[in-house]
Amino acid sequence: MSKRATKPRRDETLLVVKATCRSRNAYDLKVVALGVGEGDAVEAGQLLVTLEYYKIATEIIAPTAGRVARLYVKLDDEVQVGDPLIDLAPA
Repeated sequence: MSKRATKPRRDETLLVVKATCRSRNAYDLKVVALGVGEGDAVEAGQLLVTLEYYKIATEIIAPTAGRVARLYVKLDDEVQVGDPLIDLAPA
């Protein structure tokens, strides 16, 4: 009996970009700017989302090139450190 190679499921190839902040005690980060929308192509280093915590802005950039498969947030949403923001599909 031969073993067939199985393809990875589509959702297993997505890169989840999560919320971070420079302040260690940060919570309730506010989404103050979105640089992309669902379906947009992005380049490595491109600005994706700007989060703010007590006037401290944190820019979330694309770690790699790809396409925005899903946006978990919208403008003025509150998120916690570690919450998913965007799913990136490979380019």
